[in-house]
Amino acid sequence: MITSRTNPKIKEIRLLKQAKNREARGEYFIEGVRLVEEALGEAGFVRQILYSPRLEGNSRGARLLSAARRKFQEAEWIEVDDEVLASISDTRNHQGILAILKKREWTWKDMEPRKGPLLCFHDLQDPGNLGTIFRVVEAGGGSGLILTSGSVDPHSPKV
Repeated sequence: MITSRTNPKIKEIRLLKQAKNREARGEYFIEGVRLVEEALGEAGFVRQILYSPRLEGNSRGARLLSAARRKFQEAEWIEVDDEVLASISDTRNHQGILAILKKREWTWKDMEPRKGPLLCFHDLQDPGNLGTIFRVVEAGGGSGLILTSGSVDPHSPKV
């Protein structure tokens, strides 16, 4: 278990909070039970899982850890204490888990609308607005979003 916020692995992960480091490394992190549950379908893109032992203390967390251990067998699993996870988290009260994912490369073929409209936004700057747009597109049955260069980083923790 990692107990130091100054551990080299933790320092490297914390760098992913900055867009320039996410871009340079081609990685980003997600945090929280719901987002890691959603990532269960993306096994090939999950590189590392950081978790706190307290996650096993509730039934949903224990089920998630069990499913994630089966699904993300190739990922590096890192047990950390709550203070270490809090030093990385962008939320006031973290949920005990985060995952580092490889950024996915998309082609135009991947973008073909399959079930609904594909929306494009130019020069979108506010991460909160992008988060809202993501949720609206998903709820409305959209098939995806395209952001032009210069738009907000879709992997920003603020989205």
